Amino acid sequence: MMDGGARRTECPRPVCVKPCSRGHTPSVIIRTLHRSGVRDSHVQALSVGSVALCVSLWIRAKTVDQAERGNAERRAIFVGLWAPTLWGIAISLRDREGRRSGWSRRRL
Repeated sequence: MMDGGARRTECPRPVCVKPCSRGHTPSVIIRTLHRSGVRDSHVQALSVGSVALCVSLWIRAKTVDQAERGNAERRAIFVGLWAPTLWGIAISLRDREGRRSGWSRRRL
């Protein structure tokens, strides 16, 4: 029995997201990037560019004095972590483009 006569109510059932045909839920970010014209090759080029920027920042970190070197190396590592994230986005965009092209071929 609950104190004060308050009635206990059950939590509402969670709303389920209907999965796509391949079992994946649609991503808002990937859908927005695809609609705006960004393709997987664009994001892969950004990923390679971030690796080049990381290497150049790391080389530059070797030229600064010891007091600032730690911060410069951390900055290079931070930029280096962009590459796997961008590569994952590129893979998701490629999958989305493949789904669209495969669907249009099946309908014809």
